[in-house]
Amino acid sequence: MSIWLKNLIGIFLILHGLAYGIMLDPTSNTLGSGMGKFWSRRVGSKILSSINVSEYRIRVIAIIISFIILVCFIIAGSNILATGALNKFSFILTLISASIAIIFMISYWHIYTISGFLVNIAILVIIPILYIKLR
Repeated sequence: MSIWLKNLIGIFLILHGLAYGIMLDPTSNTLGSGMGKFWSRRVGSKILSSINVSEYRIRVIAIIISFIILVCFIIAGSNILATGALNKFSFILTLISASIAIIFMISYWHIYTISGFLVNIAILVIIPILYIKLR
């Protein structure tokens, strides 16, 4: 596999991370940006609501987790672009980011999260295969 595939993976991870930035922007009117408006109004989490966490705190937790996922995906993608390799650091960081994102999306399930959920599942399946083949 060539360097262009590694660059494509790095760019994809950065763009996927930036998608979580759209979730943080409550004023965004772009396609697929409903989550930003969703955070600014009411965010539902059956898991957190069941343990009596206030609505404000549920929203704050969602914003913090979105930011963590954004940063981790951007760091992983940037590392791939900078080193030209899918190394152990970027591999592990990508798997951690996708896992956190899946747990996050299950916890805060909404119709807007379906596509991101499926992308993160695909990342968990494809990145280990590519990591083995690109080594």
